[in-house]
Amino acid sequence: MSQQHFKSAKRLQGFENKRVQDIFTPLANETKSINLGQGFPNWAPPSFFQDSISKYVQESSHQYTRAYGHQKLINAIANFYSPLFNREIDPLTNVLVSNGGIACLCNAFLGMVDPGDEVILIEPSFDCYRAQIMMSGGIVRSVPLEPKGKVTKNDLVRRGLDDLKYSQQDEWDIDWDLLERSFNENTKAILLNSPHNPTGKIFSQQELERFAEIIKKYDRVVVIWDGVYEAHAYDKYEPLQIPRIANIPGMWERTISVSSAGKLFSATGVRIGWAIGPEHLIKCTAAFHQYNGFCIYGPLQEAIADTLEQSLKGDYFQEFNKKLKEGRTRLVKELISSPINFNIYIPEGGCSVLADISNIEVPQAYYTNPESNRPYTKDWAFCLWLCKEKGVVALPCSAFYSKQYAHIGQNLVRIAFCKTEETLIEAGKRIGSTLHKTNSNQLHNSQTKIENKIQHHNKQKDQQELIQEKRISV
Repeated sequence: MSQQHFKSAKRLQGFENKRVQDIFTPLANETKSINLGQGFPNWAPPSFFQDSISKYVQESSHQYTRAYGHQKLINAIANFYSPLFNREIDPLTNVLVSNGGIACLCNAFLGMVDPGDEVILIEPSFDCYRAQIMMSGGIVRSVPLEPKGKVTKNDLVRRGLDDLKYSQQDEWDIDWDLLERSFNENTKAILLNSPHNPTGKIFSQQELERFAEIIKKYDRVVVIWDGVYEAHAYDKYEPLQIPRIANIPGMWERTISVSSAGKLFSATGVRIGWAIGPEHLIKCTAAFHQYNGFCIYGPLQEAIADTLEQSLKGDYFQEFNKKLKEGRTRLVKELISSPINFNIYIPEGGCSVLADISNIEVPQAYYTNPESNRPYTKDWAFCLWLCKEKGVVALPCSAFYSKQYAHIGQNLVRIAFCKTEETLIEAGKRIGSTLHKTNSNQLHNSQTKIENKIQHHNKQKDQQELIQEKRISV
Protein backbone atom coordinates (compact mmCIF):
# COMPACT_ATOMS: atom_id res chain seq x y z
CA MET A 1 0.00 0.00 0.00
CA SER A 2 1.43 3.38 -0.96
CA GLN A 3 1.62 6.11 1.64
CA GLN A 4 -0.44 8.49 -0.48
CA HIS A 5 -3.43 6.14 -0.34
CA PHE A 6 -3.40 5.87 3.43
CA LYS A 7 -5.50 8.27 5.52
CA SER A 8 -6.02 8.47 9.25
CA ALA A 9 -9.46 7.86 10.74
CA LYS A 10 -11.98 10.62 10.07
CA ARG A 11 -12.27 11.30 13.80
CA LEU A 12 -8.64 12.50 13.74
CA GLN A 13 -9.14 14.98 10.93
CA GLY A 14 -8.02 18.40 12.05
CA PHE A 15 -5.93 16.97 14.88
CA GLU A 16 -2.99 15.49 12.93
CA ASN A 17 -0.81 18.55 13.49
CA LYS A 18 1.32 18.96 16.59
CA ARG A 19 -0.12 20.63 19.67
CA VAL A 20 1.18 24.09 20.50
CA GLN A 21 3.23 22.74 23.42
CA ASP A 22 4.88 20.21 21.12
CA ILE A 23 5.97 23.03 18.83
CA PHE A 24 7.37 25.48 21.35
CA THR A 25 8.99 23.09 23.84
CA PRO A 26 11.31 21.56 21.18
CA LEU A 27 11.93 25.09 19.90
CA ALA A 28 12.94 26.12 23.43
CA ASN A 29 15.40 23.22 23.56
CA GLU A 30 16.75 23.97 20.10
CA THR A 31 17.33 27.67 20.83
CA LYS A 32 18.37 27.12 24.49
CA SER A 33 15.49 29.36 25.52
CA ILE A 34 13.88 29.46 28.96
CA ASN A 35 10.61 27.57 28.66
CA LEU A 36 7.88 29.62 30.32
CA GLY A 37 5.35 28.24 27.86
CA GLN A 38 4.63 24.75 29.13
CA GLY A 39 3.29 24.71 32.67
CA PHE A 40 5.56 22.21 34.37
CA PRO A 41 7.48 23.12 37.55
CA ASN A 42 11.26 22.91 37.34
CA TRP A 43 11.73 21.98 40.98
CA ALA A 44 11.72 18.48 42.49
CA PRO A 45 8.62 16.80 43.91
CA PRO A 46 8.43 16.63 47.71
CA SER A 47 10.99 14.30 49.26
CA PHE A 48 8.30 12.18 50.95
CA PHE A 49 6.87 11.42 47.49
CA GLN A 50 10.27 10.44 46.11
CA ASP A 51 10.99 8.31 49.18
CA SER A 52 7.65 6.52 48.79
CA ILE A 53 8.37 5.73 45.15
CA SER A 54 11.76 4.24 46.08
CA LYS A 55 10.18 2.19 48.84
CA TYR A 56 7.38 0.66 46.81
CA VAL A 57 9.46 0.00 43.72
CA GLN A 58 11.62 -2.20 45.98
CA GLU A 59 8.83 -3.80 48.03
CA SER A 60 5.68 -4.09 45.91
CA SER A 61 4.40 -6.20 43.04
CA HIS A 62 5.15 -5.05 39.50
CA GLN A 63 2.23 -6.98 37.98
CA TYR A 64 -1.34 -6.06 37.05
CA THR A 65 -3.38 -4.20 39.66
CA ARG A 66 -7.10 -3.71 40.14
CA ALA A 67 -8.28 -2.07 36.89
CA TYR A 68 -10.08 0.86 38.53
CA GLY A 69 -7.41 1.75 41.06
CA HIS A 70 -5.23 0.02 43.65
CA GLN A 71 -7.22 -0.51 46.85
CA LYS A 72 -4.66 1.44 48.88
CA LEU A 73 -4.87 4.45 46.54
CA ILE A 74 -8.66 4.58 46.19
CA ASN A 75 -8.92 4.43 50.00
CA ALA A 76 -6.47 7.33 50.30
CA ILE A 77 -8.36 9.33 47.66
CA ALA A 78 -11.65 8.76 49.47
CA ASN A 79 -10.16 9.91 52.79
CA PHE A 80 -8.47 12.93 51.18
CA TYR A 81 -11.52 14.17 49.26
CA SER A 82 -14.45 13.31 51.52
CA PRO A 83 -14.04 16.56 53.53
CA LEU A 84 -13.61 18.56 50.30
CA PHE A 85 -16.86 17.21 48.85
CA ASN A 86 -18.74 17.39 52.16
CA ARG A 87 -19.76 13.73 51.87
CA GLU A 88 -18.43 10.24 52.45
CA ILE A 89 -16.69 9.12 49.26
CA ASP A 90 -17.06 5.36 48.64
CA PRO A 91 -13.68 4.22 47.29
CA LEU A 92 -15.19 1.31 45.36
CA THR A 93 -18.08 3.11 43.66
CA ASN A 94 -17.17 6.83 43.62
CA VAL A 95 -13.52 6.69 42.47
CA LEU A 96 -11.77 5.72 39.23
CA VAL A 97 -7.98 5.89 38.87
CA SER A 98 -6.64 6.27 35.33
CA ASN A 99 -3.59 7.32 33.30
CA GLY A 100 -3.49 10.99 34.32
CA GLY A 101 -6.04 13.77 34.26
CA ILE A 102 -6.18 13.78 30.44
CA ALA A 103 -7.08 10.07 30.41
CA CYS A 104 -9.79 10.65 33.02
CA LEU A 105 -11.31 13.34 30.81
CA CYS A 106 -11.07 11.08 27.76
CA ASN A 107 -12.79 8.27 29.68
CA ALA A 108 -15.61 10.66 30.56
CA PHE A 109 -16.15 11.97 27.03
CA LEU A 110 -15.86 8.56 25.34
CA GLY A 111 -17.99 7.00 28.07
CA MET A 112 -20.85 9.51 27.99
CA VAL A 113 -20.94 11.48 24.71
CA ASP A 114 -22.66 10.03 21.64
CA PRO A 115 -22.27 11.23 18.04
CA GLY A 116 -24.36 14.37 17.63
CA ASP A 117 -24.38 15.22 21.35
CA GLU A 118 -23.35 18.78 22.13
CA VAL A 119 -20.80 19.72 24.76
CA ILE A 120 -20.34 23.29 25.98
CA LEU A 121 -16.79 24.58 26.40
CA ILE A 122 -15.80 27.77 28.20
CA GLU A 123 -12.98 29.36 26.18
CA PRO A 124 -10.07 29.79 26.20
CA SER A 125 -9.70 26.09 27.00
CA PHE A 126 -7.08 23.38 27.26
CA ASP A 127 -6.75 22.01 23.74
CA CYS A 128 -7.34 18.37 24.64
CA TYR A 129 -10.99 19.07 25.55
CA ARG A 130 -12.05 19.93 22.01
CA ALA A 131 -10.10 17.03 20.50
CA GLN A 132 -11.60 14.47 22.88
CA ILE A 133 -15.15 15.77 22.41
CA MET A 134 -14.89 15.67 18.63
CA MET A 135 -13.20 12.26 18.59
CA SER A 136 -16.17 10.94 20.58
CA GLY A 137 -18.50 12.30 17.88
CA GLY A 138 -19.66 15.25 19.94
CA ILE A 139 -20.26 18.80 18.75
CA VAL A 140 -18.54 21.65 20.59
CA ARG A 141 -20.49 24.76 21.54
CA SER A 142 -18.09 27.48 22.66
CA VAL A 143 -18.79 30.30 25.12
CA PRO A 144 -15.89 32.73 25.66
CA LEU A 145 -14.55 34.34 28.79
CA GLU A 146 -13.44 37.90 28.15
CA PRO A 147 -11.40 40.27 30.32
CA LYS A 148 -13.11 43.30 31.79
CA GLY A 149 -10.45 45.52 30.26
CA LYS A 150 -6.72 45.92 29.87
CA VAL A 151 -4.53 46.03 32.98
CA THR A 152 -1.53 48.26 32.31
CA LYS A 153 1.83 48.26 34.07
CA ASN A 154 0.90 51.58 35.70
CA ASP A 155 -2.30 49.99 37.03
CA LEU A 156 -0.21 47.33 38.74
CA VAL A 157 2.30 49.85 40.07
CA ARG A 158 -0.56 51.78 41.65
CA ARG A 159 -1.68 48.62 43.44
CA GLY A 160 1.76 48.33 45.06
CA LEU A 161 4.58 46.09 43.88
CA ASP A 162 5.31 44.63 47.31
CA ASP A 163 2.00 42.78 47.52
CA LEU A 164 0.73 42.05 44.03
CA LYS A 165 -2.61 40.29 44.24
CA TYR A 166 -5.52 39.42 42.03
CA SER A 167 -8.20 42.12 41.92
CA GLN A 168 -11.54 42.66 40.18
CA GLN A 169 -9.63 44.50 37.48
CA ASP A 170 -8.11 41.13 36.47
CA GLU A 171 -11.50 39.42 36.23
CA TRP A 172 -12.62 37.41 33.21
CA ASP A 173 -16.38 37.44 32.67
CA ILE A 174 -18.79 35.11 30.93
CA ASP A 175 -21.76 36.16 28.80
CA TRP A 176 -24.52 34.46 30.76
CA ASP A 177 -27.17 35.11 28.11
CA LEU A 178 -24.99 33.47 25.46
CA LEU A 179 -24.31 30.56 27.82
CA GLU A 180 -28.01 29.98 28.41
CA ARG A 181 -28.75 30.18 24.67
CA SER A 182 -26.06 27.54 24.06
CA PHE A 183 -28.02 24.89 25.93
CA ASN A 184 -30.68 22.87 24.11
CA GLU A 185 -32.20 19.39 23.95
CA ASN A 186 -29.00 18.07 22.30
CA THR A 187 -26.69 19.28 25.09
CA LYS A 188 -25.09 16.33 26.89
CA ALA A 189 -22.37 17.98 28.96
CA ILE A 190 -20.59 21.14 29.96
CA LEU A 191 -16.91 21.15 30.84
CA LEU A 192 -15.88 23.48 33.66
CA ASN A 193 -12.24 24.03 34.57
CA SER A 194 -11.45 25.79 37.84
CA PRO A 195 -8.88 27.13 38.53
CA HIS A 196 -9.06 27.83 34.84
CA ASN A 197 -6.30 27.24 32.32
CA PRO A 198 -5.07 29.59 30.92
CA THR A 199 -6.79 32.60 32.57
CA GLY A 200 -6.30 31.52 36.20
CA LYS A 201 -9.94 32.34 36.95
CA ILE A 202 -11.56 30.55 39.90
CA PHE A 203 -15.31 30.34 39.45
CA SER A 204 -16.96 31.81 42.54
CA GLN A 205 -19.71 30.12 44.54
CA GLN A 206 -22.21 32.59 43.05
CA GLU A 207 -21.07 31.81 39.50
CA LEU A 208 -21.26 28.07 40.10
CA GLU A 209 -24.77 28.43 41.51
CA ARG A 210 -25.73 30.29 38.34
CA PHE A 211 -24.23 27.51 36.21
CA ALA A 212 -26.17 24.96 38.28
CA GLU A 213 -29.42 26.86 37.87
CA ILE A 214 -29.08 26.68 34.08
CA ILE A 215 -27.86 23.07 34.00
CA LYS A 216 -30.73 21.79 36.15
CA LYS A 217 -33.22 22.83 33.47
CA TYR A 218 -31.92 19.95 31.32
CA ASP A 219 -32.34 16.47 32.78
CA ARG A 220 -29.59 14.74 30.82
CA VAL A 221 -26.81 17.34 31.11
CA VAL A 222 -23.74 16.33 33.14
CA VAL A 223 -20.77 18.39 34.30
CA ILE A 224 -17.21 17.30 33.59
CA TRP A 225 -15.14 19.25 36.12
CA ASP A 226 -11.43 19.60 35.49
CA GLY A 227 -10.01 20.52 38.88
CA VAL A 228 -6.37 19.56 38.38
CA TYR A 229 -5.19 23.00 39.57
CA GLU A 230 -7.20 22.74 42.80
CA ALA A 231 -4.09 23.38 44.94
CA HIS A 232 -3.01 26.36 42.79
CA ALA A 233 -5.32 28.88 44.46
CA TYR A 234 -4.26 32.28 45.80
CA ASP A 235 -5.40 35.38 47.64
CA LYS A 236 -9.07 34.68 48.50
CA TYR A 237 -8.72 30.90 48.59
CA GLU A 238 -6.57 28.40 50.45
CA PRO A 239 -5.14 25.50 48.42
CA LEU A 240 -7.81 22.86 47.72
CA GLN A 241 -10.48 25.02 49.40
CA ILE A 242 -12.05 26.26 46.18
CA PRO A 243 -15.76 26.29 45.34
CA ARG A 244 -16.81 23.03 43.67
CA ILE A 245 -19.97 22.64 41.61
CA ALA A 246 -20.47 19.08 42.90
CA ASN A 247 -21.12 20.54 46.36
CA ILE A 248 -24.14 22.56 45.20
CA PRO A 249 -27.42 20.79 46.05
CA GLY A 250 -28.55 18.57 43.21
CA MET A 251 -25.18 18.69 41.37
CA TRP A 252 -23.26 15.77 42.89
CA GLU A 253 -25.45 13.37 40.88
CA ARG A 254 -24.50 15.18 37.65
CA THR A 255 -20.78 15.79 38.11
CA ILE A 256 -17.54 13.92 37.35
CA SER A 257 -14.58 15.70 39.05
CA VAL A 258 -11.05 15.10 37.77
CA SER A 259 -7.82 15.56 39.73
CA SER A 260 -4.15 14.84 39.09
CA ALA A 261 -1.29 13.54 41.22
CA GLY A 262 1.19 15.20 38.87
CA LYS A 263 -0.28 18.66 39.45
CA LEU A 264 -0.66 18.16 43.22
CA PHE A 265 2.92 17.02 43.75
CA SER A 266 4.95 18.80 41.04
CA ALA A 267 5.53 15.64 39.03
CA THR A 268 3.75 16.14 35.72
CA GLY A 269 5.44 13.08 34.21
CA VAL A 270 3.56 10.91 36.72
CA ARG A 271 0.57 9.97 34.63
CA ILE A 272 -1.89 9.13 37.37
CA GLY A 273 -5.16 10.95 37.91
CA TRP A 274 -8.59 10.13 39.24
CA ALA A 275 -12.24 10.85 38.68
CA ILE A 276 -14.67 11.24 41.57
CA GLY A 277 -18.43 11.15 41.17
CA PRO A 278 -21.69 9.26 41.66
CA GLU A 279 -21.70 5.55 40.90
CA HIS A 280 -23.71 5.78 37.67
CA LEU A 281 -21.24 8.27 36.11
CA ILE A 282 -18.15 6.45 37.37
CA LYS A 283 -19.46 3.28 35.70
CA CYS A 284 -19.60 5.11 32.35
CA THR A 285 -16.02 6.34 32.62
CA ALA A 286 -14.74 3.03 33.97
CA ALA A 287 -16.32 1.16 31.04
CA PHE A 288 -14.09 3.01 28.58
CA HIS A 289 -11.03 2.98 30.86
CA GLN A 290 -11.03 -0.83 31.19
CA TYR A 291 -10.52 -1.21 27.43
CA ASN A 292 -8.04 1.66 27.15
CA GLY A 293 -5.65 2.25 30.06
CA PHE A 294 -6.87 -0.88 31.92
CA CYS A 295 -4.64 -0.50 34.98
CA ILE A 296 -1.82 1.61 36.39
CA TYR A 297 1.63 0.65 37.72
CA GLY A 298 1.10 -0.63 41.26
CA PRO A 299 4.16 0.71 43.12
CA LEU A 300 3.45 4.21 41.86
CA GLN A 301 -0.18 4.00 42.99
CA GLU A 302 0.91 2.92 46.46
CA ALA A 303 3.46 5.74 46.60
CA ILE A 304 0.79 8.30 45.71
CA ALA A 305 -1.50 6.84 48.39
CA ASP A 306 1.19 7.42 51.02
CA THR A 307 1.93 10.87 49.59
CA LEU A 308 -1.72 11.98 49.85
CA GLU A 309 -1.71 10.90 53.49
CA GLN A 310 1.63 12.56 54.25
CA SER A 311 0.64 15.83 52.58
CA LEU A 312 -2.14 16.37 55.11
CA LYS A 313 0.07 15.82 58.16
CA GLY A 314 2.28 18.85 57.64
CA ASP A 315 2.21 22.14 55.80
CA TYR A 316 3.05 20.82 52.33
CA PHE A 317 0.20 22.53 50.49
CA GLN A 318 0.75 25.83 52.30
CA GLU A 319 4.44 25.81 51.32
CA PHE A 320 3.60 24.72 47.79
CA ASN A 321 1.10 27.56 47.51
CA LYS A 322 3.60 30.06 48.92
CA LYS A 323 6.21 29.03 46.34
CA LEU A 324 3.73 29.49 43.50
CA LYS A 325 2.60 32.90 44.78
CA GLU A 326 6.22 34.02 45.02
CA GLY A 327 6.72 32.86 41.44
CA ARG A 328 3.65 34.79 40.34
CA THR A 329 4.93 37.96 42.02
CA ARG A 330 8.43 37.52 40.62
CA LEU A 331 7.20 36.99 37.05
CA VAL A 332 4.83 39.96 37.17
CA LYS A 333 7.60 42.23 38.49
CA GLU A 334 9.92 41.06 35.69
CA LEU A 335 7.23 41.81 33.10
CA ILE A 336 6.51 45.24 34.59
CA SER A 337 10.21 46.12 34.57
CA SER A 338 10.71 44.94 30.99
CA PRO A 339 10.73 47.47 28.13
CA ILE A 340 8.25 45.21 26.33
CA ASN A 341 4.91 46.98 26.64
CA PHE A 342 2.77 44.21 28.11
CA ASN A 343 -0.61 44.57 29.72
CA ILE A 344 -0.72 41.98 32.51
CA TYR A 345 -3.55 40.06 34.19
CA ILE A 346 -2.76 38.69 37.65
CA PRO A 347 -4.36 35.25 37.95
CA GLU A 348 -6.45 34.06 40.88
CA GLY A 349 -5.23 30.50 40.45
CA GLY A 350 -3.34 28.18 38.09
CA CYS A 351 0.32 28.53 37.19
CA SER A 352 0.41 31.09 34.36
CA VAL A 353 0.02 34.80 33.72
CA LEU A 354 -1.81 36.05 30.64
CA ALA A 355 -0.17 39.05 29.03
CA ASP A 356 -1.86 41.27 26.47
CA ILE A 357 0.43 42.21 23.56
CA SER A 358 -1.87 44.60 21.67
CA ASN A 359 0.54 47.53 22.27
CA ILE A 360 3.59 45.64 21.00
CA GLU A 361 4.93 45.86 17.46
CA VAL A 362 6.28 42.54 16.20
CA PRO A 363 8.76 42.53 13.27
CA GLN A 364 6.92 41.69 10.06
CA ALA A 365 9.27 38.82 9.27
CA TYR A 366 7.74 36.76 12.08
CA TYR A 367 4.22 36.88 10.64
CA THR A 368 4.97 34.27 7.96
CA ASN A 369 5.78 30.59 8.33
CA PRO A 370 8.96 30.19 6.24
CA GLU A 371 8.20 26.53 5.47
CA SER A 372 4.56 26.80 4.36
CA ASN A 373 4.47 30.54 3.57
CA ARG A 374 1.22 30.69 5.56
CA PRO A 375 0.56 33.71 7.78
CA TYR A 376 0.92 33.67 11.56
CA THR A 377 -1.44 35.56 13.83
CA LYS A 378 0.11 38.19 16.09
CA ASP A 379 0.34 35.96 19.18
CA TRP A 380 2.25 33.29 17.24
CA ALA A 381 4.50 35.90 15.64
CA PHE A 382 5.24 37.45 19.03
CA CYS A 383 6.05 34.09 20.67
CA LEU A 384 8.39 33.16 17.83
CA TRP A 385 10.09 36.55 18.10
CA LEU A 386 10.37 36.25 21.90
CA CYS A 387 11.94 32.82 21.59
CA LYS A 388 14.38 33.52 18.77
CA GLU A 389 15.35 37.08 19.72
CA LYS A 390 15.10 37.03 23.52
CA GLY A 391 15.54 33.37 24.42
CA VAL A 392 12.25 33.06 26.35
CA VAL A 393 9.28 30.89 25.39
CA ALA A 394 5.63 31.82 25.95
CA LEU A 395 2.57 30.24 24.33
CA PRO A 396 0.19 31.92 21.85
CA CYS A 397 -3.33 31.97 23.25
CA SER A 398 -5.25 31.69 19.98
CA ALA A 399 -4.32 27.99 20.28
CA PHE A 400 -6.72 27.79 23.23
CA TYR A 401 -9.71 29.11 21.25
CA SER A 402 -11.99 27.81 18.50
CA LYS A 403 -11.85 29.57 15.14
CA GLN A 404 -15.01 31.43 16.14
CA TYR A 405 -13.30 33.19 19.04
CA ALA A 406 -9.62 32.95 18.07
CA HIS A 407 -9.52 36.73 17.55
CA ILE A 408 -9.72 37.17 21.35
CA GLY A 409 -6.53 35.14 21.81
CA GLN A 410 -4.54 36.80 19.05
CA ASN A 411 -3.41 39.55 21.43
CA LEU A 412 -2.71 37.24 24.37
CA VAL A 413 0.21 35.04 25.40
CA ARG A 414 0.51 32.59 28.31
CA ILE A 415 3.61 32.80 30.51
CA ALA A 416 4.17 30.21 33.25
CA PHE A 417 5.44 31.15 36.72
CA CYS A 418 5.74 27.64 38.18
CA LYS A 419 9.51 27.95 37.94
CA THR A 420 12.32 28.59 40.40
CA GLU A 421 13.20 32.18 41.26
CA GLU A 422 16.55 31.77 39.48
CA THR A 423 14.78 30.74 36.27
CA LEU A 424 12.34 33.66 36.41
CA ILE A 425 15.16 36.12 37.14
CA GLU A 426 17.13 34.84 34.16
CA ALA A 427 14.02 35.17 31.98
CA GLY A 428 13.65 38.73 33.26
CA LYS A 429 17.22 39.53 32.31
CA ARG A 430 16.66 38.18 28.83
CA ILE A 431 13.62 40.34 28.21
CA GLY A 432 15.47 43.40 29.46
CA SER A 433 14.02 43.78 32.94
CA THR A 434 15.60 46.81 34.60
CA LEU A 435 15.61 44.95 37.90
CA HIS A 436 18.85 43.29 36.80
CA LYS A 437 20.84 45.97 35.00
CA THR A 438 24.52 45.58 35.80
CA ASN A 439 24.87 49.35 35.84
CA SER A 440 24.03 50.31 39.41
CA ASN A 441 22.95 53.81 38.37
CA GLN A 442 20.44 52.39 35.89
CA LEU A 443 19.12 50.01 38.52
CA HIS A 444 18.85 52.82 41.07
CA ASN A 445 17.07 55.06 38.56
CA SER A 446 14.65 52.28 37.65
CA GLN A 447 13.83 51.52 41.27
CA THR A 448 13.51 55.22 42.05
CA LYS A 449 11.09 55.68 39.15
CA ILE A 450 8.87 52.85 40.39
CA GLU A 451 9.05 54.09 43.98
CA ASN A 452 8.11 57.61 42.85
CA LYS A 453 5.05 56.26 41.08
CA ILE A 454 4.00 54.42 44.23
CA GLN A 455 4.64 57.50 46.42
CA HIS A 456 2.64 59.66 44.00
CA HIS A 457 -0.21 57.18 44.13
CA ASN A 458 -0.10 57.02 47.94
CA LYS A 459 0.00 60.83 48.17
CA GLN A 460 -3.10 61.07 45.98
CA LYS A 461 -4.79 58.43 48.12
CA ASP A 462 -3.92 60.32 51.33
CA GLN A 463 -5.34 63.53 49.83
CA GLN A 464 -8.55 61.75 48.87
CA GLU A 465 -8.90 60.30 52.38
CA LEU A 466 -8.26 63.76 53.90
CA ILE A 467 -10.96 65.30 51.71
CA GLN A 468 -13.32 62.48 52.70
CA GLU A 469 -12.59 63.07 56.40
CA LYS A 470 -13.31 66.79 56.02
CA ARG A 471 -16.62 66.02 54.33
CA ILE A 472 -17.56 63.66 57.14
CA SER A 473 -16.60 66.21 59.82
CA VAL A 474 -18.70 68.90 58.09
